[in-house]
Amino acid sequence: MHIVVLSTVSTLYVFTAAGKYQHLLVETRGEKSNVGLIQLNRPKALNALCDGLMEELRQVLDDFEKDPKILCAILTGNEKAFAGQLT
Repeated sequence: MHIVVLSTVSTLYVFTAAGKYQHLLVETRGEKSNVGLIQLNRPKALNALCDGLMEELRQVLDDFEKDPKILCAILTGNEKAFAGQLT
């Protein structure tokens, strides 16, 4: 699996894992659902990295790694910032 990090992304419309994570929005995309999209979701903190976010990110990446359909993961921020300072 490859991981791609984007600093900006166009508006996202559907999130299949809504409610599963507190600090992330996660979905799969593509005709074969083989691209994992992870969006940092702490807009009030400018997506600052915290222990909870990092644990969720580890969990999502582990899940994507175990899924043979996922060939690539894209990591991006939301709204104004990719990621702020560590908190």
